[in-house]
Amino acid sequence: MYQNLRTNLPKEVMMFPDFPFPEEGPSFIHHTEVLKYLHQYADYFQLYKYIKFNTEVCKVTPKENIWTVHLKENDANNVEKRNFDFIIVCNGHYSIPHWPMIPGLSEFPGQKLHSHDYRNNSHFEGQEVVVVGAGPSGIDIAIEIAQVAKKLVEVYGEKCMDIKNVRKWCREFNEGRINVHDEQRSGRPSLPESTVARIDEMVRANRRITLEEIEDGLNEDCSHFSVHKIESETLGYRKVILSHNKVLSSPFPSNLYLESELDCIKDNVVYFKNGNSHYADSILVCTGYQYDFPFLDPSCRIKIRDTNIVWPLYKHIINVFHPTMAFIGIPSQIPPFPFFYQQIKFFLSAIEEKMILPQESEMLQDIDDNINYLLNSGLPEHHAHKMPSPILWEYDDDISKMASIKPISQKVRELYEITSALRKKYLLSYKDHNFNE
Repeated sequence: MYQNLRTNLPKEVMMFPDFPFPEEGPSFIHHTEVLKYLHQYADYFQLYKYIKFNTEVCKVTPKENIWTVHLKENDANNVEKRNFDFIIVCNGHYSIPHWPMIPGLSEFPGQKLHSHDYRNNSHFEGQEVVVVGAGPSGIDIAIEIAQVAKKLVEVYGEKCMDIKNVRKWCREFNEGRINVHDEQRSGRPSLPESTVARIDEMVRANRRITLEEIEDGLNEDCSHFSVHKIESETLGYRKVILSHNKVLSSPFPSNLYLESELDCIKDNVVYFKNGNSHYADSILVCTGYQYDFPFLDPSCRIKIRDTNIVWPLYKHIINVFHPTMAFIGIPSQIPPFPFFYQQIKFFLSAIEEKMILPQESEMLQDIDDNINYLLNSGLPEHHAHKMPSPILWEYDDDISKMASIKPISQKVRELYEITSALRKKYLLSYKDHNFNE
C-alpha cells in the first residue's frame, strides 16, 4: 500500500454491521486505521485463538466430503496435514498485478511500475508520467503524482458521442426521428448497448428521454464518451497523463492531462488511439490484479478463465462442484466488510441447511445466465465479478432473500451512493467530507 492511501469509502460504509468504527475522527481514514480496526475486531470477538499465523497453505484437496489442508510453518521443514469439513477461501485478489498487453510496453526504456509497488511520488518528481488506468487507485495515485509535476494538459476524449451530438440525439429521439437500434446499426458514433437497454425501458414506459438521463447512463455504464477537449495554450512542460475511458465531471489538478485509450508505445513516446502522442519518462500501470489460488489442487475443479473469471462459483461464492467450499470477496466495486459479512452469512445458511442449494446443473445455468446478461448489457466478460450500483444491491437482495438474512442496511446503501456522487463531482475534495457530523 502506498504511504498516503486513504479509504475511498467512508468508515460508516465500510464497517461490519456488528462492530462499528469509533465515531470520532474523519470518515475517510488512513489505511493504518483500517488495520487497527481489524485488530480491534479480532480482539473483541476473541478470534486470535482460531488463527494460525506465519503458516503457508501449500495444498487443499477434497476427498469424500473431507478437505485435506497441507500446512507448512515458516521455520519448519515438515508439512502438516489437517482435515476439515468446510473450506472458505479468503486470500483476496490484490497480490498478483495485472499487466495489460500494450505493444511496446516491455521495451519501454524508462521507469515502469505497477500500482502494487507504488509507495510515494518521490521517484516521479520533475518527470513526464503516463498513468494507465483510471480506477480508484489510478486516480488517487495520479493526483498524488501531479503534486510534483510541473504541467498538465486536460483532455477528455474517446470515440463515442460528443456532448453536442447527445443533445441533438435526445431532441430528435423524443421527436420520433431516430430509432435507437437503427442508430446502433448505422455505424455512426452511438450509444453503448447497455445505455440502449436503459432507453428501451423508458420507451416501454412511454417516457421522454432527457439529456441528464443519457449522461447519467453513460457515467454508470463507464462508457466511452467524448465530453469535451480543453488544451492549454502552452505545451512542453512536465506533465502527468492519465489514460482512461470513463466519464469524469470533477475538476482536476491544473497539471493533470486526461487522455483516451492507449494504442502503443515506441521508445519514450506513448501513442493514443485518438491520434495524440506524449513523451514519458515513466509509466505507472494501475490496471488491477489477477485472481490466484496456487494452493488449490486441480481436484477442487476451480478454474480462472482467460477473462479473469473464477469459475464455477454460484452467486460468486460457492464452488458448484464442491459446495462445501466457498470464496469470500471475489467481486469488486463493493463496500468490503458489509459485503463479506453478507457472503459469509449466505454460506453459513447453506452449510447449516437453513437454505437448500439448487441442483448442480441449475447453479451452472445461473452462472451462464449472469454472464449472458452482462454481455447483452454491452459489458465485457471480464467484468463478470464487478458490481457497480445497482447490480450490487440487486445481488445483495438476491442472496439475502435466498438465505433469509437481513440485507445491507438502507443507511449504508444511501451513504455508498452519496459517496459515489461526491467522488464524480469533487474528486479532489470528497474525502474531506465527514458523515459523522
